Amino acid sequence: MRLFDWVIDHLYWLLAAALVSSLGVWLWEPTENQVLKKRVVAAIAPADTIAPGDSLTINMARVANFPWDTLYVFCGRGASALISQAIGQPWRGRTVGEDDNLLVFLHQGEVADFVIFRGFNYQQEPHFVKFIGHFNAGELFTPATATFIAKRDEQAPHFIDLYSANREANSAYRPAYGRYLAQYREAVRLGTPFPHGAEY
Repeated sequence: MRLFDWVIDHLYWLLAAALVSSLGVWLWEPTENQVLKKRVVAAIAPADTIAPGDSLTINMARVANFPWDTLYVFCGRGASALISQAIGQPWRGRTVGEDDNLLVFLHQGEVADFVIFRGFNYQQEPHFVKFIGHFNAGELFTPATATFIAKRDEQAPHFIDLYSANREANSAYRPAYGRYLAQYREAVRLGTPFPHGAEY
């Protein structure tokens, strides 16, 4: 009964704290650049009009026409902790869902811009192209290596596959993230708990 009385007495403050916490997350969440998103759409969308099995090349250094030195790509599920580990700083944006694609551009260690393509609710987005990214979570590219292939799927022509032009090479990662991934995969292999604390 004493606990119940305490909750009733403090309900106002508990609700206010929850509201401020939620509002803080909303206020600090970065906003997606719709101009950049339109440019990415314009680069990938023509693959929808070529013959099934054909492909086109996309130079992200030309698409993202602002100062950046590193691009991180996330496809499929990716929690904020994973994204933070990959880019080397706290990620305050949304997490990546199963059918999503996130591109994060950094310049001199700071997030310069980002775009996210949400696979399951794309009809609600102002600028969108449906593609399937074939990248490892947190794969790293520079302006010199960020050349992608957009291929219209032969078996399912309504799909566009996007992958690195140099996909035969080993994936590049930020060094600390590469170690983090190796430890994570070993923990999964052994079935042991894995700490997701901030290291960066």
